[in-house]
Amino acid sequence: MQDLREYIMNQPLFDTHEHLFGYKQMDDMKDSMLYKEVMECYASNAVTTSYGSPLHEAVRDELSPEDSLMDYFGYMRTEGKDDFIFDAWPYVRTTGYGEGIEMGIRESFGMEWSKENKDRITAAMRQEISTSGAKGLYKRLLDKSNIIGIINCAYWVSLMNEPFANSGDFPEILKHTLDHGQLYSLGHKSTVEQYERDLQISITKLEDLDRALNEHTEKGFKEGWLAAHKIGAAYARPLNVGAYEPEKASRIFDKIMAGEAVDDLKPLSDYFIHRTVQRSSDLNMPIQIHTGLLAGSYTKVTQGNPEALIPLLRKYRNARFDLFHSSWPHTETLSAIALSFPNVWIDMCWAWTINPEQMERNLSEWLSCVPYNKIFGFGGDTSTPVNTAGYAVQARRGIANVLEEKVRKGRMSASTAEDVADALLWRNAKDFFNY
Repeated sequence: MQDLREYIMNQPLFDTHEHLFGYKQMDDMKDSMLYKEVMECYASNAVTTSYGSPLHEAVRDELSPEDSLMDYFGYMRTEGKDDFIFDAWPYVRTTGYGEGIEMGIRESFGMEWSKENKDRITAAMRQEISTSGAKGLYKRLLDKSNIIGIINCAYWVSLMNEPFANSGDFPEILKHTLDHGQLYSLGHKSTVEQYERDLQISITKLEDLDRALNEHTEKGFKEGWLAAHKIGAAYARPLNVGAYEPEKASRIFDKIMAGEAVDDLKPLSDYFIHRTVQRSSDLNMPIQIHTGLLAGSYTKVTQGNPEALIPLLRKYRNARFDLFHSSWPHTETLSAIALSFPNVWIDMCWAWTINPEQMERNLSEWLSCVPYNKIFGFGGDTSTPVNTAGYAVQARRGIANVLEEKVRKGRMSASTAEDVADALLWRNAKDFFNY
């Protein structure tokens, strides 16, 4: 089976979901960047979980259980707080998150992730960015990983501003998504005022905002920098989307603009989700939806169940839905949805890092019930190319394990397994996103 594994490890790879920093943002960090930049919120979440409650002595006086995950992430990124990470690492390294970090450092800098190497890793990161810039680091690692396309969600900036999207601050193979998360939880006029500044228009009615979003989305899609809409609403609300009620939504919007209190904001939130799907469907542009696990601690772990989306999926049969993160832990429900709904694709972004062993089992089962042109095999869902390089190896290895086993059991020929590998690794996503 060595030939099949080598084939998989060397084929092109399409990355369906990232939160990658732009070049300038990484260049600006070059003198302050630490080895632990790659911890992000995922591995830092595993470190925090390993300590349990009450918190470890190292942080008990500085952080409380009520602090957010990002407070812990920021704490771990502080110079001198290394014991907090490495005391827990023996328990974290066996998880998908720990495995991904170690692979990323090994792939990127040829070093082992350890307390003894932390200063060398920091120096290597800073040196490369200082010498060749973030652009050079990106090129080296994306080329090494043979990544041929990236769909990126830069949620921390406004992509309403086309000069940002077309600024050359990202790799040429990268396209953006629009994530109107602030609209799905709209409750204050200040959010609308930000859209006014970004779009350089006056918004007094819901129709004004709708019209501007229609024009902006169509323009970005036709120009080629915009690839999809991203709906991450599960972090703010359940995924059950109610009826499309424009008049009710308009009344709520008017009250918000007038500074009046609103008891129930859900009809307006539902309206914005409907309009996002309608807008995408009109352009034949994909809709990426966060399903499954929510990043962080003490999250509502059932809020990402894709079952709640079924009425929406049934209503918009001409739309194309890319359901994220294998919907873990609701993977069996996703299996039934993906088999039953022609307008749904399974996306394994982030999932290999969440639980690589279970993703192998899931992928094996999906290949037995879902047409394999409906599965995307990889998305890093990370912020640095160092992590992406590690997560890419993690995904390739998992896919190879699954397909080798299929061939061993006689369920696939070697040539079929190669075709499935191509589809999972790059072909499905390349076709779906029209690259």
